[in-house]
Amino acid sequence: MKKQFEHIEDFLEDSSFRSWVFSKGAMRSLFWETWLKDHADKADMLYEAKEILLALEEEEEDWSESGQMDLLAVINSQIDTPENNESTTRISEEYFINRPRFIWLKVSMILLVMVVGAVIIGNSGIFLGKENLQEAEIAWTSKQALPGEKKKVRLPDGSIVIMNSASELQYQTGFGETHRDIFLSGESFFEVAKDTVLPFRVYSGDLVTEAVGTAFNVTAFPEEGVRVKLVEGKVKVELQRQNEAEKDRFFLTQGEQAYVTQEAFVKGKFDMEKALLWTEGILTFDDIPFQEVVTSLERWYGVEIAVEGASSSSNKVSGEFHKDNLENVLRSIAYSFHFDFEIQEKQVFIEFN
Repeated sequence: MKKQFEHIEDFLEDSSFRSWVFSKGAMRSLFWETWLKDHADKADMLYEAKEILLALEEEEEDWSESGQMDLLAVINSQIDTPENNESTTRISEEYFINRPRFIWLKVSMILLVMVVGAVIIGNSGIFLGKENLQEAEIAWTSKQALPGEKKKVRLPDGSIVIMNSASELQYQTGFGETHRDIFLSGESFFEVAKDTVLPFRVYSGDLVTEAVGTAFNVTAFPEEGVRVKLVEGKVKVELQRQNEAEKDRFFLTQGEQAYVTQEAFVKGKFDMEKALLWTEGILTFDDIPFQEVVTSLERWYGVEIAVEGASSSSNKVSGEFHKDNLENVLRSIAYSFHFDFEIQEKQVFIEFN
């Protein structure tokens, strides 16, 4: 063997030396025993290298040979090369008992680095996940339409969104570049810019609506059923269920809607002429229970409504109000349902006769 062993890493990187340390092959054993007799001045380095490999062997279940060598390369670059001691004429396993204390200190440091490295490598995914989570928390963009207002928003990909009152949109950095995922609470009408590479996805309650380039309306107010109405093009609507691999899905065409309630996930038709009247400032009720009308009025006008007296659950409201103020709307409904009302700034009081 022509290789010169001048440093600890020369031993650690030599495959025949590692085989000898781990007793793999009689020929290798004979070679290194002969080498020790001929190079007694390098015995300290050899046994220190052997000690390191044996320490690594104790961690064999968690470290591959390539992983060990990568770590050793880092360790060896950080430690000093030991000075040569006086020649030794007697070589035996008792050598370790009489070695200077600094050798044990150095081995302890190496083991400490090894353990710390194992922890870092084993948990790097967790650490990275926390960093990503923090970045994700910072990177969210939010668009809001407060109660009593409507808002038109242009998204980074060129898509147009008309937001109804009391609605919120959220999306992360990279929207339009690496993804087109958006989260909706409330109601919005989407005119999606066409992109065949990045599908446009709206997450709303239990439904995910996916499109390439189309126009649709999503209603997803808290504690109400989620509803998707397709105006043009095609969309895929999926019902997400926890702990289930399969998902229910509908493919909608123009004039079709999908909605989910506590009981079912349903596909059907809708009135396209009335579906988007809200985007033009027209408030519509089509045989709607009175309590739902109250909730809609609170959102539309940004008020709080208190109702006193009997209000039959069978009372249904129908009608269209073209950019009317709240007083006119309440007066029209009160005429049919016989109640008095009073408006005090943002507070409305209704009392049935």
